[in-house]
Amino acid sequence: MAKVKSIHENQYIISDNNAGHLIDFGFKYDNDEEKYVYNFPVLRHEKTTVLRGKITAYTDTNEIQIDIVDNNGVPYASFYNIECGNYDVILNKINKAILNEFSKLKITKTNGKKDITNEN
Repeated sequence: MAKVKSIHENQYIISDNNAGHLIDFGFKYDNDEEKYVYNFPVLRHEKTTVLRGKITAYTDTNEIQIDIVDNNGVPYASFYNIECGNYDVILNKINKAILNEFSKLKITKTNGKKDITNEN
């Protein structure tokens, strides 16, 4: 069985990224960084959200960025460092939640992959 890949390894776009459309879908404008942000629950335990997703849309391009954080706002390491353990079950749940939101927001995968060689 192939190892599950994290969605953040791919590149996604939102087809209609004008301000009005993003706000209609529930994005909030971040004045500090001039971008639109959409937050959603990813994983719950006993009716409490324990992981949250954050989709960032930029109006100057049609690209989006996805981040997963815990309740303290700390990036969820298992989403980003999948080679350091067996997180297939949790990654499948996270990926499913993200893809459900992508479907609602009309976000699609591009043909190319992200260039992760320049990330710090």
